[in-house]
Amino acid sequence: MEMKSNNNLTGYVAINNDLGFFLDAEKFAPLLSINDEASVLLRLSLLIENFLEVFINNVRKPGTEQFVKPSRYFTPKLEICVALGLPLSIANSLVKLNSIRNKFAHKIDYSMTSEDYLEIERSVNIIDINEVNPLNAFNMESLQYMFSAGVDSLMFIKNAEFSMPEKVRRLHRLVGAIYILSNKCAFFTLNELKRQDRLSMNKVQE
Repeated sequence: MEMKSNNNLTGYVAINNDLGFFLDAEKFAPLLSINDEASVLLRLSLLIENFLEVFINNVRKPGTEQFVKPSRYFTPKLEICVALGLPLSIANSLVKLNSIRNKFAHKIDYSMTSEDYLEIERSVNIIDINEVNPLNAFNMESLQYMFSAGVDSLMFIKNAEFSMPEKVRRLHRLVGAIYILSNKCAFFTLNELKRQDRLSMNKVQE
């Protein structure tokens, strides 16, 4: 199934960092063909955990690399990110995803409940547009639909077949929720780099 972005921002890349990865719907598309819940959740968790390293490496004050650097583990990395200014709403959403991932680590036959899925979506939806785009590094109008409609703004969710099995539908919504979370993480980071006057972006030619 094809996964397309609705944010029309994938034509832009930050030339001084690798945040474009987190705005690229095609990086998430392969997960739509995986029907194993644990595998999808693990891959999404690893992708988002990678964001923490990218955030630290890009946002920390130049010259502090020896002292401010990613830890090996999730919680210390997240704590550094929050200290560097990552919004609490994003941090709370990342904690929610990680806590559900840990359920699989402690119980090998764990299956996500409907509430697990809903909690992740809710935690992503709470992240407000003004919180992640405070300096208007991106056009507010181009982002509004994603923030107001959430997962339902994504074409592969809107175009899902009515006969799709419920398990597959929930997995697709999970992928969509983390894709939106990934976008929100990138939006905030790019705004922060703009605040530091360290942001440089080019538009990819059509």
